[in-house]
Amino acid sequence: MKNQKFVVVFKFLFFFPIFVWFTFINVSHAQLIESTPSVDNPPESQHDYGQWLDKQAKNQKEIGTPAALYKLSPMPDSPTNLKIEAGNGLALLKWDKMPNAIAYLIYISNDGKTFKKRFKKPVKTTKIEIGLLENDQTYYFGITSIAHYGKESKMAVQTVTPRKGLRFKE
Repeated sequence: MKNQKFVVVFKFLFFFPIFVWFTFINVSHAQLIESTPSVDNPPESQHDYGQWLDKQAKNQKEIGTPAALYKLSPMPDSPTNLKIEAGNGLALLKWDKMPNAIAYLIYISNDGKTFKKRFKKPVKTTKIEIGLLENDQTYYFGITSIAHYGKESKMAVQTVTPRKGLRFKE
């Protein structure tokens, strides 16, 4: 009698997760096929593109997922006209505002190969002063644009070497 209960419980515990797993996979696969976004003739201009993207999201519930919106959103342009002025333990970074960017990420490197984010969050300005830099040390700064839904552009890179006694040009 105990063996029969054990077998019934064992079968339930063994087969039920497999049944749930197969059911979940089939439903997810079907939803994935149904939610594949239609990208027929997206408009050329950035403003019209945003409206088109919103319309697509309203027409198809599944397209409103962050992954689908990320796929549909355009790649932002890399920041242009990046200029860096050196100061005493400081660097002043300036670049042109990009039309399709909502924010910018700032990266720093000592070797020009391994970049780390300087700030945890993106900045919304196109001019920023970075402090706590060691004088006579060359730094590589990289700036990327962030577009809607989190797409990040290629990095624009410039170098700077802060020096004692240097001041920013006004």
